[in-house]
Amino acid sequence: MKKNSWTDADIAKLREYATNGRSAYRIAAALGRSVAGIRTMAQRQHVVIKSGQALRTKFNEEVRGPRSIDREHTAHDDPSGRTAGLSS
Repeated sequence: MKKNSWTDADIAKLREYATNGRSAYRIAAALGRSVAGIRTMAQRQHVVIKSGQALRTKFNEEVRGPRSIDREHTAHDDPSGRTAGLSS
């Protein structure tokens, strides 16, 4: 479906969806427009749309906590506190 002109209601929906964290792909599907059209109008309207990867990272951090590597305590540590593979 090809829509050329943007109504005020379309732009309001674009802003709402972006604010709620929807990706450009989901916004495009909801508004019946192309992803490129969504990104272009978002840029013209100064609307920030997070990428799918950014949304997944944010979700994972909320669920699992921030992703950091602690070299002293990894998934391979044994209960005694020694790092697997290293002798003391």
